[in-house]
Amino acid sequence: MLLIIASIAILMSGVEPSTPIVAHARRYVYRCPKDWFSYRNKCFFFDDSQQVSLRQAYEHCKSKNASLVSIHSERENNFIESFTQRNIGYWIGLIAEDYKFSWIDGSSLNYTNWSMGRPSLMSATCTAAIMEEGFWYDVGCSSHMSFMCQIDLDKDGKKEVMKPLPKGNTTELLLIKEEHIKINDDIRKFENKIGKLTNLSDEIDSMKTFFDARLDNIIAEVAKNWSDLTEKMKQLPIPRQEEHRSEEKASNHGTNVWLFVLTTAVVIVSIALILLFFQPNMKNVSILFKSRANSVRLTDDGDI
Repeated sequence: MLLIIASIAILMSGVEPSTPIVAHARRYVYRCPKDWFSYRNKCFFFDDSQQVSLRQAYEHCKSKNASLVSIHSERENNFIESFTQRNIGYWIGLIAEDYKFSWIDGSSLNYTNWSMGRPSLMSATCTAAIMEEGFWYDVGCSSHMSFMCQIDLDKDGKKEVMKPLPKGNTTELLLIKEEHIKINDDIRKFENKIGKLTNLSDEIDSMKTFFDARLDNIIAEVAKNWSDLTEKMKQLPIPRQEEHRSEEKASNHGTNVWLFVLTTAVVIVSIALILLFFQPNMKNVSILFKSRANSVRLTDDGDI
């Protein structure tokens, strides 16, 4: 590429194409700042010493000339996960707008690692966070978490510095390639999105307050109606219960009368049967006693 550019420059300056051209280049090596960790073409910073809002995390990264992280491969996600602490969530640069997620640095969304059942895309969802074992969760705008920042060496800072062509050429071509930080547009877009999400969070809070108040009123009304209904129910069963008791007493009285009549009839019939059964036997007993008495008398007379 350098040779092509140099050749074009020489042709434009009138130098013969047969003139040998040698291009020397010195690559600028960018080292990550102190307390940052290097992975391929990025530098990462992890802060788990404080729990901050999404806007505060964004401002912290911005103050370091960095942005919230964007993740584009499983290896990169595993690298980041190795620096996270257990039971702590970290803000990342994946934000939701109109129920769609995108990276705030404008990079393509070519990799995700959502936890099972995520994202839920609830109305309160505004961004994503990386949790235990490197899985991602969609979280509400009002959450507070730790955060992580990144510097993308392909986009931020100086990547290569090219030295001029050697002397002896009729024209010296100085090629200096500098790539400056170009995230102003992304910053403005993200700030607008943060503003929208903040307004949405305020609206959600106000709606929650309204529905909580409405729910309290409904609960109070239901409790009052239930109390009134209970009082009415206590009053209704009393006369019915007395009527039922009187009917039960009358029924029991009638039953007792019929039971007495039936018992009396049974007794009378039983006595009649007994008399009918024992009457002939009674006559025989009477005759026996009379004959025995006569014999006794005869015996007595003979003794005399």
